[in-house]
Amino acid sequence: MMRGGYGVGASLSTFGKGGGAGDSLANYGAGQGQEALQELGDVAAQETQRNAANTQRRAQETQGYMQLGGMLAMMAVALI
Repeated sequence: MMRGGYGVGASLSTFGKGGGAGDSLANYGAGQGQEALQELGDVAAQETQRNAANTQRRAQETQGYMQLGGMLAMMAVALI
């Protein structure tokens, strides 16, 4: 049975109208896309946490160096 006049056939004439294998593949692809976006969001959240932790560590390191420098300066003055 020919539909559409150009030999297109019934499978393409019902494209996008539901119920075909193409629709289930499209749904599967959409689900994969949503899953990938969720994973990207999770990775972005983890990266944000790592950046915050690294910033805090750098601040603590700087503070430690400042305390060490102050202590060494006091010891140098005491030796004079």
